[in-house]
Formats: sequence, structure tokens, C-alpha cells
Amino acid sequence: MPKVESIQSNHPLIGTWITENDDSAVEFTIYPEGSTLQVKGRDRMDGESFVITEIEFSNAQLSFRSTMPSTGHTVVNRMKSVSKGLVDFEYTIKETWVKVD
Repeated sequence: MPKVESIQSNHPLIGTWITENDDSAVEFTIYPEGSTLQVKGRDRMDGESFVITEIEFSNAQLSFRSTMPSTGHTVVNRMKSVSKGLVDFEYTIKETWVKVD
């Protein structure tokens, strides 16, 4: 059986991340678990935790789905390290729309 390499604690994505401007109270914490990364998220304003699913880590990019239980608001997130202490963070919002006419 091949040996599974652990992710080092100094991996550039590991840590707690917030936006560099003040327009969001979202916070994600990335931490190692064996050969992959795991994610916790919360709203810093009220402390509500996101439900995190579909975590995938490959080619130095981390992607995951976050859902806020109180609102059902779901976002697909992607993070990639660009330099020490900075990541590119891309997100796609998933909404259900209804026809009104």
C-alpha cells in the first residue's frame, strides 16, 4: 500500500482567511487533515457556522461548497495561494429563481 503524505503545517493555504476590505463578515479557516485540507467557516458578526461540503484539493487549489443554515444561501468557493499571506478567492453564488410573469 502506498504511503499517504501528510500536508505540512506551513502549507500556504492553512490559516484563517478574511477579505482585505470590510464588506464581508465571512471567515474561513483551512487546516490539514492527513493528505488533504479541511475547511471551517463562520459569520464573524453573529458566529453562525457554515455547513461545508464537497471539499476538493488539487493542483494547489482548494474548492468547497458553503451553506449558511439560517438562510440556505449556498456558495461554491475556490482558493489559490498567490503569495505569502495572500490568496485569490473566487466564489459562485447558487440561487433558485422563480418566474413572476
